[in-house]
Amino acid sequence: MHNKKKKKSYEHYTTDAYAQDIIALLQRYKSEDTVLICHSYGCGVATHLYSCLEASDNPLYHSIKAIVMIGPKALVTPHEANGKQKLAKTPDWAIDFARKLDRWAGFTPNQSTGCYTPAQGMI
Repeated sequence: MHNKKKKKSYEHYTTDAYAQDIIALLQRYKSEDTVLICHSYGCGVATHLYSCLEASDNPLYHSIKAIVMIGPKALVTPHEANGKQKLAKTPDWAIDFARKLDRWAGFTPNQSTGCYTPAQGMI
């Protein structure tokens, strides 16, 4: 009998899965004045979360007073979409190493910051 490695499932690492996790946290720790602070990919997760709450008429939608976006991604190009498919095939050790390198580098001067409030839009 051979001991086969189980293939990792990435279904819990999708934008929707992250948004649903945050919704579960917001439901558990209720607040009338929630401010989401997000960076990079988290900006996409926050906007997806906000649109999901709006579409489902979830009461949490009205509790989010602002979304602070640090270094949001403006547009995903076809080249980046292709890279995302390749990334799914990258070994975990390589991803972990790249994350460590990214954390050592810190913020870069070309990153932008913004604050999105539902009433005012991007400021």
